[in-house]
Amino acid sequence: MPANWEDLLWRPLHTVKATMDYQSDHPMDLCFEAGDIIDVLGIENDNWWNGCIVKGHNVKSKNFGSFPKIFVEIIEEPPQKLSKPKKLTNPWFKDDLEKTIEQQSENSISKQKPVVNSKSLVKPQPSVDNIPPPLPSREKLLIRQSSTMSAKTIVPRNKSPIRQDSFNTDRPAIRRKNSSNSISSEKSSSKASTAFSIESETLVDESEENPDPVSRCLPIVDKDFDDYLDTSEYDFSTVDEYARETPESETKSEARLAHYLTSVWDDDIYKLRAIFAWITDNITYDCDSFFSGKFSHKSPKDVLKSRTAVCAGYAELFYSLANEAGLHVWQISGSAKGAGFQVGDTIGPNDRAYAHAWNGALYRGEYLLIDSTWGAGHVNDKMFNKKFKPFYFLTSPTKFIYSHFPEKSSQQYLQPTITRKEFNNQPYYMSDFFNEGLRFLRYYGSEIEAIDDNIILNLEQSIDDGRINKVIASMEWKGQKLDAFSQRLAIPGPNGGILHRLRIGCPTRGEGILKLFYQKEGQEWFPAICNILVKNHGTGAKYKQFAKQYTDSSYTIIKPIYQTLSFAKRTHFEVISFNIKSNKNIPELVLYGPETGTQLSLELIDRNDSKKCVTMARDVMLNFKGTWCLAVKNGNSYRALAHYDVK
Repeated sequence: MPANWEDLLWRPLHTVKATMDYQSDHPMDLCFEAGDIIDVLGIENDNWWNGCIVKGHNVKSKNFGSFPKIFVEIIEEPPQKLSKPKKLTNPWFKDDLEKTIEQQSENSISKQKPVVNSKSLVKPQPSVDNIPPPLPSREKLLIRQSSTMSAKTIVPRNKSPIRQDSFNTDRPAIRRKNSSNSISSEKSSSKASTAFSIESETLVDESEENPDPVSRCLPIVDKDFDDYLDTSEYDFSTVDEYARETPESETKSEARLAHYLTSVWDDDIYKLRAIFAWITDNITYDCDSFFSGKFSHKSPKDVLKSRTAVCAGYAELFYSLANEAGLHVWQISGSAKGAGFQVGDTIGPNDRAYAHAWNGALYRGEYLLIDSTWGAGHVNDKMFNKKFKPFYFLTSPTKFIYSHFPEKSSQQYLQPTITRKEFNNQPYYMSDFFNEGLRFLRYYGSEIEAIDDNIILNLEQSIDDGRINKVIASMEWKGQKLDAFSQRLAIPGPNGGILHRLRIGCPTRGEGILKLFYQKEGQEWFPAICNILVKNHGTGAKYKQFAKQYTDSSYTIIKPIYQTLSFAKRTHFEVISFNIKSNKNIPELVLYGPETGTQLSLELIDRNDSKKCVTMARDVMLNFKGTWCLAVKNGNSYRALAHYDVK
């Protein structure tokens, strides 16, 4: 028992040791040198603590101030939290007060819950000796723009997700993403200001003239609502790793698993994420039962034991684990555009082929949706392909409604709600369409009609990850596959985003399915992002085959775009080359013909440093018949961009 009972009220939260010098001109900062011992007496936010030096070079100063926690390391675990002393009838009796505090301290320590030791789950971070890390921001407010809000909103920076009442350095550490890569700009109210010219064509944002029915809907929120959730601001990697490495011994019951997954986190979003990560990693979709139609109800206990389920089993297990953890989660039944769905299909209210189940959650006053079945992977050729899809975790109702239609309209959590007819008439969007911040400049619904046997689609992208990515497409047309001519343009879209253009022709009257993919720089696999039904009432007389392009997202061919070119005619070739960082990496673009020695270089005609791109062009007299190739020359080697037939 200390000599002064008041010391209990001012006992430090942590005792830390300075790992390097910290000097600051800020009047409220605590300066120290490497090796100094500091008592932490307060936590300002995720990155800044305050305290005083108790041992070291400046111990006599007794200064109290703020300092960045990245300059120190904890050397003493925090004391167990004491219960608040009971109010005594006569507080002047010091012996009674000391006895009361001592008894309550012993009771508090004996009842303290064990802390999950997850030190092995945290990847060690590399350090560089003698080089101070960059100082964290002192800002107490974070400005972010919700994808569903047009105005910027100031919201408080989140507190640390680790439970503050049982802080332990062995617990999993959470990292927070610093910023969003979204492109934002004020949308002009003038229609004329959103029009500009590309190849003598006027491009206008027509989304307001022919609006998407979902665009009129607003999410329903609760009285505790503060701001729309943006999960892209959170780094869930530590939570996901912790959940996926759950020991088998902790999965014997729902209660035990729920406690292990959620008890170490302070914020409900991390508890929900841990449950989502564990289920999507450990439960496999039961394709045999689904396609045979011979599946019976499985309780959460059965799913936990067999590790297989259809959608109802996923949703019930998620609900059970969340309920054990005291989270506000419920189950939802309805229809979804899942396995076997084709764009243009109509899903009726009693269509069992598309029956589905998922979960709803209330987080900080916002109604959000969770589909752990789709989050675990997808079904292809009656086989389950495991692939983690975090898009289906706490998804906004304004995005979820494109693929999920609940039985109860109130569970859309939209005002006004969407009708079943409007749901069926939506394009078939995949999760990466929203992940990449894409939207059509014109709303088409589930189908689009060709004009003069041709289609031009314009998309704007609001997210820029710094890489040269491109939207590509192909169309299934009466047993043949037709590739679209894709262009990533250097000029911005009507709202300041990245502009993508697709062209596709229809060789006959009929219909086909246009499939859009997202080509990421450096990746060989391109995820599907959208399917649209194409109808052509023309005869195909105005159809022209587009030039065959090769998958290199760093280049966009502006002209020529058609496969067949005219012999003995002067033709303009123009190419945009992206990712130009200096004069040294401007590529050499050449055009070579069928005759030996026929090689012509394109010339630099424009440079855009802000977009890091150059435009190269040349007018060429095509005086030889045969195959001409547009290519990138690198020394003695060539990489083809496109081939043309000169006739």
